[in-house]
Amino acid sequence: MTRGRDTSSLCVGDVHTKSFDVLVIGAGLAGISAAIEASRSGASVALVSDGLICSGSSFSKLTWGLGMIAPREASGKRGPESLSKALSDVGMSIESKALRDALARDSLEVPGFLESLGVSLKVPEHPDEPQYIPCFDQELRSWRGFEGLRHRDALVAALESHGVSLFENTAPLSLIMDGSSLRGAFTLHKMIIPTILEADATIIATGGFASLWEHALSHPSCTGMGHLMALDAGASLTNIEFVQLMTGFYSPTGLIIHNEKLYATTVFDFSGQPHPAGIDDAFWSEALRIHAGHGPYTSRLDSRVVEESVAAAARSGTACKARYALDETKGDIPEFVATYLRFLSQRGLDGTAWFEPVVCAHSCNGGIRIDEHASTGISGLYACGEAAGGVHGADRLGGMASVAAVCFGRIAARSAASEASSARGSGRRDYRLATPLACLDLGESRSICADVARALQAELTVPRTHDGLADARAVMERALLRTCQAPSLDPSSLATPGAREAALGFLAARRASLLGTALANVADARTESRGSHARADYPACDDTQAFPSCVRLGDDGIPHLVEQNQGQELLD
Repeated sequence: MTRGRDTSSLCVGDVHTKSFDVLVIGAGLAGISAAIEASRSGASVALVSDGLICSGSSFSKLTWGLGMIAPREASGKRGPESLSKALSDVGMSIESKALRDALARDSLEVPGFLESLGVSLKVPEHPDEPQYIPCFDQELRSWRGFEGLRHRDALVAALESHGVSLFENTAPLSLIMDGSSLRGAFTLHKMIIPTILEADATIIATGGFASLWEHALSHPSCTGMGHLMALDAGASLTNIEFVQLMTGFYSPTGLIIHNEKLYATTVFDFSGQPHPAGIDDAFWSEALRIHAGHGPYTSRLDSRVVEESVAAAARSGTACKARYALDETKGDIPEFVATYLRFLSQRGLDGTAWFEPVVCAHSCNGGIRIDEHASTGISGLYACGEAAGGVHGADRLGGMASVAAVCFGRIAARSAASEASSARGSGRRDYRLATPLACLDLGESRSICADVARALQAELTVPRTHDGLADARAVMERALLRTCQAPSLDPSSLATPGAREAALGFLAARRASLLGTALANVADARTESRGSHARADYPACDDTQAFPSCVRLGDDGIPHLVEQNQGQELLD
């Protein structure tokens, strides 16, 4: 069925080539942090973005900003150990203890690091308001606000001052291999010029894959290109079934994220009823009250009924709308909520108007498997940010995604710079592409991606079932077959516009169908409900399944699950 893992030889002499010590793929918060830290470690660094510098979910226009949390004290009851325990509680024993502890410890350094780059983080005027308790947490932490694109000028200036070579509008097509080692990436610079960016160490910081869903509250670039490249290079994925789902709403300006702190004052209308049939007023009110403490869906709490009801309404075609029941004249709106209402107002939206709620894929708790050094286990390949897996578990503590991006971006940078230093002078080798290239027209590619998006939305939101996942798998297999029937493409032909479009179309379809297959397989194998992964046919959490999942690409080109007891080693 598949083309397997055939790869193409790459004649370096025929392609524009630039050499660096460290290559960072992805220019969100993780990639920027990695590039600067690698430069500070003495490495020559290239930063590649398929769009502009400062892209990805950290700079998305779908949200009003990102919270960043850290311990309130360097030690003691409110120190890193307390934060690590909270991460463990919500992770439900599938995250890596080593990564979790590193995150809790290094989070203390994040504000100072960003401020050294000229970023002015938002400091709350009323930090003890309960609205600043992070999602799924039980206590207040040190909170700072990162306001995305407002910091772009400062971050670009910081990159330039550190001598980082910036490659905007440069699409990564494949990692390049020399034997079993990574030697950089094959790219399309400004979508026109095929370019090899040689490096002794490469860091993947391409974000997650939530934008593969039909409804997504993530940056459009989060389609899993880094995951595809890592799989093709021999790396593994872990815990990818744990996708953070959140309620968004459609408005005249498009899809906007819902503010969880307003759940307790949100009025729902299900075809004229305040809640779906079979749910009483008291239970529904309590579910909304609980949900005011966290934004993402979780199967652990009774608040799960909210997203499940919204998703059920969408599947059955039942009318569903919602609005915030706010009286802004009272003057007692908490600071956190007031910031969100200003965000709506700036987009011309009335905070009390009716909107159409929808369950959306928001971010990925799992990703490319890494160790405490951010290594993927493949020589020369590292990962960080939302692209990396093992840092978070079944649920993720609010305010930790952006912090993890900075923490593990810096860890990956130091590891990559050290490896690059020891590999200097190794010289140019005979390269091959890890990811095969083929020709697929854009119409066919868009059709495949749309089929995958609909299947993910229908069967891999909430709740999941064996039969639904089997239906999704059938869609993915048909999509994979269509990509495998595409004729191979010689990398040298990318000098022509038609070949470039065909190659990009093929890669879009391949990553959607390949990751979709992996998601359906691993979600079906986890026969329990744990955090963000919910099974209607297995509604209880099963303690015997308290281990991380692991997926690798087989020689047949299909992602396969590693035996469960092998996945357990991630916890060690």
